[in-house]
Amino acid sequence: MKFVHGCIAVLAVFLMVACNGQEKNDDVIPTGGAENMDNIWAFEVDVEQKDDMLHVEMSLENVSGKGQTLVFPTSQVYDITLSNAQGEMIYRHSDGYMYTQQIVEVHYKADEKKAFTETVPLKNIPAGTYTMSVYLTPSQQELKKLGDENVLTDTFEIEIKDMSSAS
Repeated sequence: MKFVHGCIAVLAVFLMVACNGQEKNDDVIPTGGAENMDNIWAFEVDVEQKDDMLHVEMSLENVSGKGQTLVFPTSQVYDITLSNAQGEMIYRHSDGYMYTQQIVEVHYKADEKKAFTETVPLKNIPAGTYTMSVYLTPSQQELKKLGDENVLTDTFEIEIKDMSSAS
């Protein structure tokens, strides 16, 4: 009988040791929901028309104060679209491009800012008012983790001028 009591005592000690510390918060494991994206990323877009081209400058800054990583399912990091007044998409930058089908991780140090530039040809786009959307293209899992996919998107109206008479 002493043997059985001894085994029970040993098991009780193992159980107490194994459960010790479970109520402590682990700093590595997140305990809350998604962080507020306004406190992590600052996405800015600047567009200027020069002759028959729109020059698009995008920047993404990590404003979280600590290193961050964005994961993309392909080598495509951003896209640009133009829609007319009827809501029809008349231009998509990624049309005609082939992107490497591999996971791409883009690392940002604390307070690091990365810039991207692109041009949109206006040769077949008449003068007028359009809606331009400029957005980053991280994975769906990344967007869910971020909580608000619109933080990585800028949509605005743009006036395209007739430059055919300019020299």
